[in-house]
Amino acid sequence: MKHAITGKTIPAVEVEDLDNPPTTLDDWGGAVMKQGGVVLGTTPRRRGPGKKPTRTPIQLRLLPDTLAAWKATGPGWQTRMADALDDWLRTHTPA
Repeated sequence: MKHAITGKTIPAVEVEDLDNPPTTLDDWGGAVMKQGGVVLGTTPRRRGPGKKPTRTPIQLRLLPDTLAAWKATGPGWQTRMADALDDWLRTHTPA
């Protein structure tokens, strides 16, 4: 390496840093390159065949007591509500 001002060659000095030991190729085995949070060198993942269909977001107006009762059932209440509507549709015909 050369000195920035004099241009003379500076001998390399090895410094042992116990907090940052040298890495090996095995240490980099699962490394990925990212730029702006996006992984480089791969294609974006797409939904393949056989996957469950995605849900469609909607706006639904419910009575406050009805909504409170569903929310009181805990996490997953929206999924349980969707399942209950699916069950109802199996035995009823919507108008």
